[in-house]
Amino acid sequence: MQSLLTVTELAQFLGISPQTIYNRRSYGTPHALPTCVQIGAIARYRLSDVEAWLDQLSHESRNETYESKSAELPKRRGRPTKAEEIQRRKKIDVGRPH
Repeated sequence: MQSLLTVTELAQFLGISPQTIYNRRSYGTPHALPTCVQIGAIARYRLSDVEAWLDQLSHESRNETYESKSAELPKRRGRPTKAEEIQRRKKIDVGRPH
């Protein structure tokens, strides 16, 4: 039987913080993380699944550009950024007569 990686171990393996893993799980974006084994409320990751996921990502990155991936991201929750707010105001001002 394969050993299962904890969130902390997966974060160390990928070189990211554990909080990033929790954030990606909560957003539920496709291909954000490898598939996990859910044991109650605890998520564990098989090393073979992680390696397969990394292979898939490297294959996709060769075939797609960054722009096409960013267009598929879901709308962020919460308060808009300053840049988003300025863009929204510009759109409103364009439609308004002077």
